[in-house]
Amino acid sequence: MHFAIALVVATIYILASRRVAVLRTQWVLLGLLYGAAVWAVMNLVVLPLTAVAPSSITTAALVNGVISHALFVGLPSAFFAKKVAAS
Repeated sequence: MHFAIALVVATIYILASRRVAVLRTQWVLLGLLYGAAVWAVMNLVVLPLTAVAPSSITTAALVNGVISHALFVGLPSAFFAKKVAAS
């Protein structure tokens, strides 16, 4: 399920980049910010609305989650959005 959500998140960025050119021209910065935003939405909005037991967010989990989502979700999404637009 996690990878399915990641695929949807990447698809959203790619589709948005077709209409908003700055998502392609400033892809590194905006990709990193997008990844961090994905982490925030999932952990602060989506998970509290599910039946998952609530947990506190430690500083280590926050840093690890934001950095990993920025690097491994947002940045690749932005990179592929730029590549798709170039082809």
